[in-house]
Amino acid sequence: MKRTIVALVLMMLAVLSLFSAKIEYEALPESGLSEKLTIVLDLGPDSPVVLPGVEIGFSGNEINDINDEVEIINGQRFDLTLDESSTYASASDDIYVYWKIHGNRNIRANLQIDSPLRNENGDYLDWSAGVDGSDRKVGMDTYYDDVLAFIPQDHIRAANPVAGSRELEIVTEELNDGNVVPGEYIGELKLNIAIN
Repeated sequence: MKRTIVALVLMMLAVLSLFSAKIEYEALPESGLSEKLTIVLDLGPDSPVVLPGVEIGFSGNEINDINDEVEIINGQRFDLTLDESSTYASASDDIYVYWKIHGNRNIRANLQIDSPLRNENGDYLDWSAGVDGSDRKVGMDTYYDDVLAFIPQDHIRAANPVAGSRELEIVTEELNDGNVVPGEYIGELKLNIAIN
């Protein structure tokens, strides 16, 4: 019985990553945010997730082959910079979610954002994350109530070892409305992994 319980616990796994967004100046101009944000991607001690036949995590480089070396992201700082229209901020560094599947064909993986970024006073900053090449995002775009699968079905069903990655697109709400309060904002981008 204990072996069954331990096996079931090992089969279901959720990894939380932490974003910390800090507005890097003392006061906002009347027009709202006009500089940049800094975020910290901290995946904790269990990153990347390595299970029998599976490795999934976040990287700073694109992965196309099972033998590609991974630039693991853990505790690194990234800038969110304003777009050309100066209406929202997005990640200016390359951030990828990647997978290497050697033999396990019963895997599901998705991204999830449950709530806005919040500061210590309870002020919030809406944000979302998606993968390059997809119109769907999680976070504010789905009212924090959805998940986004990112591993292609042909990779999940492949007979041979497969690897790949998707570049993440991380975006804040519109910032030049004067409602963004300076400070450090913290939220979670979840990487949910289930093996049946």
